[in-house]
Amino acid sequence: MQEDITGDLGFRTDFAGGNGLASFRLSLGDGPTIVELSALCRGGSVPLWFHTKIAGLGEEAIHLRIANAAQMNGDAAGWAGNTIVVRDGDGGWVRSPLPIIEDDAAGVMRVAYPLRLRNQQFEVASCFPYQHDELLHAVRDTRHWEAARIGRSAGGRVIERYRLGSHTSPASKERDKHPSIYIVGGQCAGETSANWVLDGLMRSAGLDVGESGRGLDWWVVPCVDVDGRDDGCYGRGLFGGDFDQAWGEPCSRTEVRAVMLDMERWAHASKPRLVINLQGTSHADRSTYLRHHQPAEMGSSDPGVINAEIFMSEFASRIKTLSPVQTLCPARIVDQIGGLRPGFTDTPCSWPVWTSRQFGVPAFTVAVSMQGSPDHDFGIEDYQRIGHGLYGVISSMLRLH
Repeated sequence: MQEDITGDLGFRTDFAGGNGLASFRLSLGDGPTIVELSALCRGGSVPLWFHTKIAGLGEEAIHLRIANAAQMNGDAAGWAGNTIVVRDGDGGWVRSPLPIIEDDAAGVMRVAYPLRLRNQQFEVASCFPYQHDELLHAVRDTRHWEAARIGRSAGGRVIERYRLGSHTSPASKERDKHPSIYIVGGQCAGETSANWVLDGLMRSAGLDVGESGRGLDWWVVPCVDVDGRDDGCYGRGLFGGDFDQAWGEPCSRTEVRAVMLDMERWAHASKPRLVINLQGTSHADRSTYLRHHQPAEMGSSDPGVINAEIFMSEFASRIKTLSPVQTLCPARIVDQIGGLRPGFTDTPCSWPVWTSRQFGVPAFTVAVSMQGSPDHDFGIEDYQRIGHGLYGVISSMLRLH
């Protein structure tokens, strides 16, 4: 029997980051109830995100079916190892079981997640949601980060930058300025694995500022695509207009321009040493990459230059000490890092090319798996551990330069 979803089954997306459209509920005799859900583009070109709240089912087994699965992640290979995340009642977020993948009579791929519910209300999302409230928790827990409003988005929302450590003003003498890093997150707001890594980094830096952070100047923009974060518009930009391809002139994104102007302030107020972009990988990817771009005119022996190979090796080593090998798989991280992804530096308006050339410093992108390693599904704490390790290697290397 097929039923209209608007009946006794409550379905909500009216909250920050909410996204999804329910099609129907289907009861098949003694089998599990099937609830079908579609992810929406919300202004992008690919529907990569959903986050919905559903109530009214009670304690029972269901199959949550993704109606437009092929639009999201492609064929069965793009879904086979993918979990989603579920919050049952007031509990914490957990990974789902692996999906059941079948073709229907018309040859259309069906992807369904078998869930066992214990409460009247539950939530499902593509990956662990990360909203402004989570960021505020991290900032308030450490109490040392200082916020500044650096601009507004196309939708009128505030773009924030946070600063921590040894402060100087643009008018300060050069000898009084400190080695500094600028970190950008949320250029694609749905890549929440990277948000949780940045959460771990900001918590570590905020708690450690008294000793290890002394003499360093940290600048962080946690989210560039603030409209996408709040609206649940987590798909890719239309016509290739992603935020990380909009750097330089002419600049097609007002949010990017706000960060570009702030980076000029950063360059005048400190001694720039490094820029980092945190992003997610594709939904099907179970590798975490560290990619690097360095201006051609900059030699590896130049004073103040962060050596890419040492940075990558140190990062993998620190990750290994934070968690079991089978959890974060540092050997695989090293293997993936080694290739340096030659297609990464594709256009003059890409983030790493523009920032490294503009400020004469190396640019690293940390691309974090939305799933985990080949042998382990990452949870929130795993992502935060990666952030802690990233903080450790950045702070130690900046103090050496």
